[in-house]
Amino acid sequence: MSKDYLKIGKVGININGDPLLGISHISKVIEVCENSNIEIVWIGENPLFVDSFKVAEIIAEKTNLKIGFGVITARNDPNEILKKARKLIAEYGDRFIFGLGSGGLSIDKFELLIKSFKSLDSPVFGGVTWEKSFRLVSKLCDGILLNHVNPKHVKYFAEKVDDISLVAYGPTLILPSDFEVDLIIACAIVMRTSPNFLKKFGYFKVYEEIKDIDMSYLIEKRRSGGLDEISEFKKLKKYKDFLFEKFSISGSFENVVDRIRSLLDYTKHVVLGDPFFRDLKSVERIGEITEVVG
Repeated sequence: MSKDYLKIGKVGININGDPLLGISHISKVIEVCENSNIEIVWIGENPLFVDSFKVAEIIAEKTNLKIGFGVITARNDPNEILKKARKLIAEYGDRFIFGLGSGGLSIDKFELLIKSFKSLDSPVFGGVTWEKSFRLVSKLCDGILLNHVNPKHVKYFAEKVDDISLVAYGPTLILPSDFEVDLIIACAIVMRTSPNFLKKFGYFKVYEEIKDIDMSYLIEKRRSGGLDEISEFKKLKKYKDFLFEKFSISGSFENVVDRIRSLLDYTKHVVLGDPFFRDLKSVERIGEITEVVG
């Protein structure tokens, strides 16, 4: 893709391979994207979801969209995922951005993963929540996938880099929505990624209140029904307004657009993360969003 990776527009959409939604749902989302001036979709990774490379194949087969990974983690075998990456490039051409993340493992393993992917003739972006990974990614990668969508947080990182491509990537939803529960969980997962970040920004007290909540349990319960009677979710829901403000792009259509505009003061690109793609009512407004933000 060479330097064309910078030509991805101002807004992209994250799509996860949730087997409960299926290929038909993904097909609807990417059809809207192709008709709405979206140039790239980003595929997330989760142990509960279909392999992100399989999702990439489905999208590459059906569309001409560029495809980013946000992110492939160091929990995976580098040799195995490099094989999958090379296969994608060989079959579908030069249209991929490989976003990589530590997956909670050591910075050394993250560095090894990045260096292994640098052998590909494709752009490599690094996932970042706080400073240790930020320093490494700034040095080695073609771009940065910030796991932040609060302008105050993004500005903190933007002031530390010059010409490297900066992407803001986080939970998004137009409200009201049937997927508000999923947004609460997504925000809490993002929040708990880096205690050091939370200390810096003064959020650690809230973190201490929710740090022991089993998010995997909540996700499993959500997949099989509602959460309103689950005590752990009730505890989490108390902080809904805080989580939405600090860790999401959410609210009315106007609020969502305003947040994206604010982020674009500091970044080249904003990714509308899970659960946005789940809600077809939100997805169907993506054309309006791209038209308004330019």
